[in-house]
Amino acid sequence: EEVNVEMLMWWVNVYEDGSVGCEFHHDGHGMINNITVGASFGATRNLTFKHHASGEEASFLQRNGDIFAFDDYIDSNYMHGLHPVKEEVVGQRVSVIIMGRRKVQARVSMCPLSEFAMMLGP
Repeated sequence: EEVNVEMLMWWVNVYEDGSVGCEFHHDGHGMINNITVGASFGATRNLTFKHHASGEEASFLQRNGDIFAFDDYIDSNYMHGLHPVKEEVVGQRVSVIIMGRRKVQARVSMCPLSEFAMMLGP
């Protein structure tokens, strides 16, 4: 089934255990790429989005096999990353990241961070 996205590049991130995190960053969506898609495998971790201006954070549990996606609006207004987990033992996690370009641009509606989780779904 077509998903209306042209894949431009991909890579794999390996997190050996919960002590390994990923600094908050923007993916730098621009004229070439405008969507990020990721799939998580292994240990459950929180993917956290941080509003660029306010610093407000929202975390989304990524279980084994979960998929997430966000577009250039989210990338411009939110940084994302993984906080290290210190208080519990967490196993290895692998994430497969795809950077792509939507073939047809869709209008993106803005919403407050509190509603952001509902946009992404469970």
